Amino acid sequence: MLPEHAPMESSTGHQRVDYYLLKVQAEMINQIAQVTRRTLVLNELLPTIANQLRQILQVSGCLMFPTHDPPAMATHQVSFPITQSLHSTAEPCLIEVFRHLFETYHSWLAQGKPLIIPESEGKLPPELKELTYPCDIRAIMMVPLLHGQSCLGSMTLYQCDHEREWTVQEIAFIQGIADHFAIALTHQELEQLYQKQSQELKQKESALKVSEARNRALLEAIPDVIFRVNRDGFYLDWKAAIENPVLFLSNNCIGKHLHNCLPTEVAGLIWEHVEIALESDEMQVIESPVRQDGKLRYFEARIVKSGLDEVAVIVQDITERIEARLTLAQVNDALEVRVQQRTAALRKANQALKGEIIERQKAEEQLRQSEERFRNVVEISSNWMWEMDENAVYTYASPKVWDLLGYEPSEVVGKTPFDLMSQEEAKRVMEILASFTVLKHPFSNLENTRIHKNSQSVVLETSGVPIFDRLGKFCGYRGVDRDITKRKQTELEIINALAKEKQLGELKSRFITMTSHEFRTPLTTIFSSAELLEHYGNKWSDCKKNNHLNRIQKMVKHMTRLLNDILLIGNVESGKIELNLNPIDLAKFCTDLINEIQLYDRNNHIINFIYNLEKFGYKLGSNHEKNNAASSLSSTRLYMDEKLLRQILENLLSNALKYSPNGSTVELQLTCSANQAIFKISDQGIGIPEEDQGLLFETFHRGTNVGTITGTGLGLTIVKKCLDIYQGQIDIESEVTVGTTFTVTLPIYYLLSN
Repeated sequence: MLPEHAPMESSTGHQRVDYYLLKVQAEMINQIAQVTRRTLVLNELLPTIANQLRQILQVSGCLMFPTHDPPAMATHQVSFPITQSLHSTAEPCLIEVFRHLFETYHSWLAQGKPLIIPESEGKLPPELKELTYPCDIRAIMMVPLLHGQSCLGSMTLYQCDHEREWTVQEIAFIQGIADHFAIALTHQELEQLYQKQSQELKQKESALKVSEARNRALLEAIPDVIFRVNRDGFYLDWKAAIENPVLFLSNNCIGKHLHNCLPTEVAGLIWEHVEIALESDEMQVIESPVRQDGKLRYFEARIVKSGLDEVAVIVQDITERIEARLTLAQVNDALEVRVQQRTAALRKANQALKGEIIERQKAEEQLRQSEERFRNVVEISSNWMWEMDENAVYTYASPKVWDLLGYEPSEVVGKTPFDLMSQEEAKRVMEILASFTVLKHPFSNLENTRIHKNSQSVVLETSGVPIFDRLGKFCGYRGVDRDITKRKQTELEIINALAKEKQLGELKSRFITMTSHEFRTPLTTIFSSAELLEHYGNKWSDCKKNNHLNRIQKMVKHMTRLLNDILLIGNVESGKIELNLNPIDLAKFCTDLINEIQLYDRNNHIINFIYNLEKFGYKLGSNHEKNNAASSLSSTRLYMDEKLLRQILENLLSNALKYSPNGSTVELQLTCSANQAIFKISDQGIGIPEEDQGLLFETFHRGTNVGTITGTGLGLTIVKKCLDIYQGQIDIESEVTVGTTFTVTLPIYYLLSN
């Protein structure tokens, strides 16, 4: 049953129109047909058709619009004045009325039936009468633009200045034009769709060519040999990057079994690990010797699953590595023997030294008699000779003290060694000497730092022997000081160089480990997908091919991000990146960044953004307070480096999501004060062990509890480098299995908009 205001259905349908209307209809249909032949543009033809219909049928106006196109596609031709009150507001009013009519009677129009309303006052729904009142609409004819089963829009004629009954000829006339207009509209949509799909296809073909070229270059860089075998051990194909590689294969090996092309023990070993790789879906690494051309060579094979029932085997010659390992073991064995021999020699030397001390005690009396001769020797020695009493007070100082410390001998006599040291150094040396002086033992090569008369530090190496009189009473020490400042500086430089070399070695090792994992796996994935597309692409469905293309794109993006991170660290360390302050809406920046990160989060995390404006007296509270805070923040021109800030927050938020369980909450809290912005990023993740917290910002370092969670160890390094440029600060609070909070403090500059 039709609703109360259902339109009248034409009882005669498409009856014969009079000759004049038929002639005009034919001319208009010919114009519309030129659109399908691409001699006219539909958007340009619409106003002409609408104006002709208005003039031929002597109506107040004609409105034509598709349902799904933007307002620019609709056209409206009207004869003014309709009524005295219809001016600038009339046309929007009419368009709204006819759109509402179309939506109300859409099911009626979708059946191909025209909407005929002789008098709007009595036929229009009550909700539209108020809208049409200024226009004084008396009659409406709305004809659907129907093509197949789709209603594409409507063609509407209306009368405003007097009552009007629509004739059968007029209805048939308009329906004929509407049918051809619907065909032209459909043709235009199909043409636009074709152009769009053609452009997308060209872009995909271009991207595929670039990807194929890159993959070919990567394959050329793979060392030695790579081949594919299936679960049954039969070769599918192979490629060698060098001449005469280990495990050399020939072209006639394709299709043959491993046992037909390789030594039995090697073939069995590889086949066994092929099965393991397919079952466990994990890379298998094996090392084995093989005799080739009469020589014993060693190879390493990495076996990676590359399909449902096949694997890729990457073979590398490691003969030199194995030989170096064996040589190193032999050197270590020889070194151990030498150490044992040296230990025996030192033991013998110690025994000899004890005997020498005894002999020296016997000769003390003779040495006292030759004291004058000794003093003469001291005067010309390059070292500073001295004597001190039992209270460690100098009783003699050779002239060399001037060269070492800038003092005359007379200035030193009467002082203790500790008077020429800093308080900390004096305390340290006293504690060391106490163990010798109590037992009246000699000491040697005691390193200590003295203060030169010009206040510079001088490192001395002090040795001394106790002095006894004829009765054996302890009288003090006699000794020598040698300037080793330059030697200590050299030793320090060597130690620093060795530490730096060790650090570089560890960095290189971590870099090689990281790149081996982060590049080899994506490259293997890209290679296998590209090869499968090459061999089976013409047989696969578009969906299956797109899956492999998506895998390739995903791996390329992954490697690109990794390279960009490494380049960023290099640019920072080389000083190529400087602080660049610009105006920024900080609240909007944080909101946009969170939305962008959540767009790629597939684990249903919740990111809460909280901000406090201490400068303006706002704290987190009601929605009204938040809006006031946001308004204040927007009216303040903050000056920050957006690129560095993005690197800092993006890496910290990404880490928070990566190491947090699915569905958990991550919080970004922003606090702005007069001269600094404080960002707190909190998560409910796995936490960071205490032993790892001191190494978090080391390049390529990863926590010991990350398990199978993938990562490069570069994120926090980038954060620290950016903070160093920004002269900012980062603090961490973390508890394992509870969560982590990073607090970043950055200086800001601001300018009120007023």
